Amino acid sequence: MGSRGSLLALSVIAAALAVGLLVDDPSPPPRSSTRVLPEFDPVRVDRLSWTRPGQPDVVVALGEAGPRVIRPVDAPADRDAVAAALAALERLTYHRVGTPADAGPVRVSVRAGSARVAVGAALPQLGRTWVVAGGRAYLVDDDAVRALDVALEDLRERRALDFTPEDVVAFELHGDAGDLSFSGRPLQVHLERGGRARADVDRVRAALDALASARIDRFVDGVDDAQVPPGLVVRVHAAGPAQQIAVRGPCPGSPSLVLADTEAGLGCLPDAALAPARALLASGPMALVDRRLFRGKPDAVAIGDVRLERRGAIWRFSDGRLADADAVREWLAAVRSIEATDVAPGGAGGGVRVDLGGEVVDVDLRRRIARRAGEPVALALPTVAPFRATAVDFYDRGVWIEEPATLRAIRRAGRSVDRGATGDWPAARDAEAVRAVRDGAARLRAVRFTRARPRAPVDVELEFDPPPGASAPVVHTLAVGRNCVATSPDAPAPFELSPALCAALLAPW
Repeated sequence: MGSRGSLLALSVIAAALAVGLLVDDPSPPPRSSTRVLPEFDPVRVDRLSWTRPGQPDVVVALGEAGPRVIRPVDAPADRDAVAAALAALERLTYHRVGTPADAGPVRVSVRAGSARVAVGAALPQLGRTWVVAGGRAYLVDDDAVRALDVALEDLRERRALDFTPEDVVAFELHGDAGDLSFSGRPLQVHLERGGRARADVDRVRAALDALASARIDRFVDGVDDAQVPPGLVVRVHAAGPAQQIAVRGPCPGSPSLVLADTEAGLGCLPDAALAPARALLASGPMALVDRRLFRGKPDAVAIGDVRLERRGAIWRFSDGRLADADAVREWLAAVRSIEATDVAPGGAGGGVRVDLGGEVVDVDLRRRIARRAGEPVALALPTVAPFRATAVDFYDRGVWIEEPATLRAIRRAGRSVDRGATGDWPAARDAEAVRAVRDGAARLRAVRFTRARPRAPVDVELEFDPPPGASAPVVHTLAVGRNCVATSPDAPAPFELSPALCAALLAPW
């Protein structure tokens, strides 16, 4: 056979092989997307169902109130699990297409609206799984079907209560140890003799956090517990209707769990999740009154007639005068750290009214007790010193500001030392003390203002170079006491000096 004949025979064979491949290849014509369900829109789905061989169907209805299992039980559904299933259906992409026979037996079939996906055989060596949809089989990643291959236990909401602690406006506990109620924002504990007082924020929040995180370990369906009176009832009022847990007793076979009716159904809860609530109930109302006088971070402060307002980082008196921000912060830290040593029925009379951004407390300075506005309890205080503050305690602590290098003379009791032409203070006997005066007194700042007076004061005069454009020097005077209290015409009241500056000003320079 010639070369032309050989080429013709090879062409015929190649064409025949190509036809054979086309006939045997089950792949569909090429398409732009590799999504198994390219038209799937999770927003349009109002129902999801799971079918497994030999088991009852699981049906989840989707609505504005959230997903809910409606078969084979009626219970809230886990939002995350349902969202993951919908996302898996929407993003399901394939690596290979085959026939339904390739997928093997169906493990679970998921229907979402008009879409249906059946999960078949896994190929562990490839990390992939067959799924069937629309009459074809698709090989997809194992991770893609993990959210679809779920059972009733995976789809049920396990949170005993569905609330956020910050949203709670009322909280009740009922049990063998008595009854306890909280209400308001912030929560107040209802007292046995009537009235309410702010509740201990930390203890109540710990109980609410534990309840919000309580998860059902296992569900117990089909058990009639209606005849068993609850030993503890927890009721929480937050956004939406009130929710509750009713504890029926120990969970059979699990000593660390309790059997309880919950918003998610009857199941076994960790007893530890209820321990903080039980501790509140055992404490009683008076023990749960908040012993901290103030909790907030105010933008306005009133102590008797003293009024302070914050504008950004700057504090001012109500008449516009600058207040010392450090002094205000130190005072706020002091009063916010005060905790009552005892709580008793009654109240404070007279004294000083303190208002921190709407938190109003009346303090009886003589009896050392306080009462928050509207509360029928007296709080015994370990100290009332911060509440004796006057306007002087908040004066701006900056006495004057000069440049250290411009100090040219220091005078005291007839002695004077000058900077000299070279700036090395040639007449000084203690150059180190002079430098300390120069660095500390040029930008003089009081440690704090005080009601004390200088003891055995010594007059000190500091002369600075004239400012630009002026001919006269700037002179500041101080009367410095041996107790390190000083006065100055530039200061509104006596003030304390730092020990280092005080020693330098009185040194034998």
